[in-house]
Amino acid sequence: RQKKSVKTLDAVVVLGGEDAFGCLYWLGNIFTKDPIYQKKKIRLIVGPMAKGKILRLAGKVVGIVKILRNPRNLARIMSAARVGITNAGTSLMEFSSLGVPTLVFPQSRQEEKFMKVFLRQGGSVLGENNSQRLRQQLLCLWDDPVLWKRRSCLAQKLIDGRGVKRTAQAILQTFQERRMP
Repeated sequence: RQKKSVKTLDAVVVLGGEDAFGCLYWLGNIFTKDPIYQKKKIRLIVGPMAKGKILRLAGKVVGIVKILRNPRNLARIMSAARVGITNAGTSLMEFSSLGVPTLVFPQSRQEEKFMKVFLRQGGSVLGENNSQRLRQQLLCLWDDPVLWKRRSCLAQKLIDGRGVKRTAQAILQTFQERRMP
């Protein structure tokens, strides 16, 4: 398990390598135009295969939003988040292992299936595609420490950090079974 980190960022948005639906740009617009976010610290992470308008903004600060492309310290940035906004891929597992409650925006049918266990567990919530409902989701997590703590604990329970050990044991067991006559 990672050490408890200080939550210095209000939200970190990581939508995988590509951001197939342009959610980063949409979220960036919401965060920079709605006055409710003026005093928040928000990071948008642009993945390695991102395309379009968002690439022109990488490395810049737009209002309260800092846009980063492939930062080397991504794990540290994610662990500093009070809320993660992500697709339903590896980043969802990373946020969960760090105990960061997430709003999930799936980008494919596979991700829709994958996220179901995270939603059922309660550490993640399906992100709203309506700016007012999204605002309510974020405000609930930011303003209610009991809800935030509960979602954080539920997220972390799903990812126990021992996957590498289990994988190694499964591989070892497979090789041992093959050697037996």
